[in-house]
Amino acid sequence: MEIVQGNGFLEVKPKKIKKKKLLKQFLREIHSEFVNPDTEYFEKLDYLMYIGADTSSEPLFEYLNRIMGVLRKNYEQKNKVNSRYFASKGVSYVCDLGKKPSNAPYYIENMQSVKDLIKMIGLKQGQRNKNRSYTNLMAADNNIHGALSGSAQG
Repeated sequence: MEIVQGNGFLEVKPKKIKKKKLLKQFLREIHSEFVNPDTEYFEKLDYLMYIGADTSSEPLFEYLNRIMGVLRKNYEQKNKVNSRYFASKGVSYVCDLGKKPSNAPYYIENMQSVKDLIKMIGLKQGQRNKNRSYTNLMAADNNIHGALSGSAQG
């Protein structure tokens, strides 16, 4: 086991296992768990939020930015190229905790802001019903987008 002490957190993970590798394994497991064995149909992920707190998340930020960027570009150009795991119109929020130079396109100021954001997502989830529209979905997305800050690059 590897123990990493960061700014306000303690991370315990198997040695030599990187976050990017763990994410790929997680996606494979989700796919195998939720694919319909009769039809091989898998409802692709249409929403992704990842919040990293330190430099060990940078390779994951780059990986997710690349995948989601390619999907967005293919969707805009009406290409048929697709991802095994993510929906072509999927929404992603890849965030760094705190404003500092990072490959994450968004940042969130502090842990209290993360807690508030999770609470807001939970409230939105509780208000869901089967008759929601695309407009409702976009309104919820705008609320979440508003809670995040722009680029962490500067």
